[in-house]
Amino acid sequence: MGRILGFPSATLAKLEKTPERKYYVYCLATNNNVFYVGKGCGNRLFAHEYYAQKAFEKLDQNDIKELEKLYSKQPKIKTIIENSKNIQRVILNHFLTEDEAFVGESTLINFLKIVQHIDLTNLVSGQGEKGMSVEELEKIYGYEPISKDNLKHHGLILAVKIKNSFSLSNDESLNYEEKRDDTNLKSRTLGVWKIGQDKINDIKYVIGINTGADNAVVSAYEIKEGNYTEFSYVKENKKQTRYFFTSDSKSEDVLKKLGLYKKRIIDLNFGSGSEKTYI
Repeated sequence: MGRILGFPSATLAKLEKTPERKYYVYCLATNNNVFYVGKGCGNRLFAHEYYAQKAFEKLDQNDIKELEKLYSKQPKIKTIIENSKNIQRVILNHFLTEDEAFVGESTLINFLKIVQHIDLTNLVSGQGEKGMSVEELEKIYGYEPISKDNLKHHGLILAVKIKNSFSLSNDESLNYEEKRDDTNLKSRTLGVWKIGQDKINDIKYVIGINTGADNAVVSAYEIKEGNYTEFSYVKENKKQTRYFFTSDSKSEDVLKKLGLYKKRIIDLNFGSGSEKTYI
């Protein structure tokens, strides 16, 4: 294959004319068969061959350490390069930010592996989540329908609307006995709610519902008797009372206990403008 060259200085200067957009996505192939996809800048595209063939007489010690580490994990790519007479190098996209290059790299790797069934030498699929079929994705992220009549519970359930639930923190380490946190799913689920005194002592569970996601049940907490705090305030010269609950239970455990894990309640209705309902 001969001595491996990097990009000529003029080409490299053009590729790197905008520092924040100096990245590219590339692939390596033999006989039109892609065996590696990567992203990089500068002469990164040539790095695999650079080490595999030991083409240069003087190697930078940092390069040697980096590439030896690379090939200790990827002996297959080293073998392909050493035994091939023709390595095809293709720049698939350039003038990219590093984030854009990461996305392009991982998308192409997933496509080639999952759709084209190509056995790439890449060890990982780049940044982001791994590729999958629609059915697999639905199994991970979807919520199965369930009716209120099929819930497994004894006692009153308070169902509350939780807007933007999927963007909230899932940290359950605090009980939020004194201060509410609107960025936390547990805190948002547990209060503060306007509840009649005839129901407050009967509530055994509080569940969070994302009405914008077909009534997906996004959280659930078991409430022990008396585990609530009354909060009074004056609005329009009238005293109003709201309550917030405390719970040391774990949402996933309670969801499974109620038969609501990854479920959406198809026949749950909230009154017009209401923030809550009961089951």
